[in-house]
Amino acid sequence: MKGVKLESCASTADAMQKVQEMDRDDVAAIGNASSGKLYGLQAIQGNIANQSENHTRFIVVCNSRQHRKPNRKPYSLYRG
Repeated sequence: MKGVKLESCASTADAMQKVQEMDRDDVAAIGNASSGKLYGLQAIQGNIANQSENHTRFIVVCNSRQHRKPNRKPYSLYRG
């Protein structure tokens, strides 16, 4: 995109938090509606995915074998 500076962030939530902290009209982040509400941000465009089935997957890598079942529903917002 011409004239746009892209910046990588650790997560969607991190990007939205940075936008909130900057408090500028010329800065935006891509994320979901619930995260936007959490950080008090205004949605300027919805449904921008370029795929009809757009999913984020997370993989945990460690050096020992561990089995854990998630105790939260899919699509939950997680806080550390």
